[in-house]
Amino acid sequence: LDSNEMRSLPNTIKNLTNLTDMTIVGNSITELPSDMGELTLLRSLRCDVETFTSPPPEVFSQGIDMVIEYLARVEMARTTNDLQLVDIGLQSLPSAVLEMDSLQVLNLDGNNIRSLPPTFTRLEYLQEISLQGNPIVALPPEIGTIPGLKELHYDRTVLRNPPAEILDWGL
Repeated sequence: LDSNEMRSLPNTIKNLTNLTDMTIVGNSITELPSDMGELTLLRSLRCDVETFTSPPPEVFSQGIDMVIEYLARVEMARTTNDLQLVDIGLQSLPSAVLEMDSLQVLNLDGNNIRSLPPTFTRLEYLQEISLQGNPIVALPPEIGTIPGLKELHYDRTVLRNPPAEILDWGL
């Protein structure tokens, strides 16, 4: 599939359950469909990693097994509304997370995330977020505007500046 000016892969790619090798170099693809997490036999994926937003390049750098694991976790969260992206080397919040409108639980423990984008607040159904083990120094003040947020776990981080909205809210 090299150099075909493709912008995305069809979601039906998940039906290729015996696929072991895939090359999509020279296209304009920035995201892999999360249902590719079902391609557990995939052993080789060649692509332009630097252009990807989901999975992010730091996930690609850990190999195909981690890419498949990441995609499987994202796909599962689309039905459970519980996303567990624990210990996978993330440096920032993947774009796929911000597209999960009904997400209720987000666990980002044990990554290398230094900040959350202000657009994080579009996750209006989020009830629980865990950021333990990340080098986050400050949270965006906008996090206090997420109406359903009940639990915020950050006790093992280097968080120095919780915004006043969070302290006032009692989290």
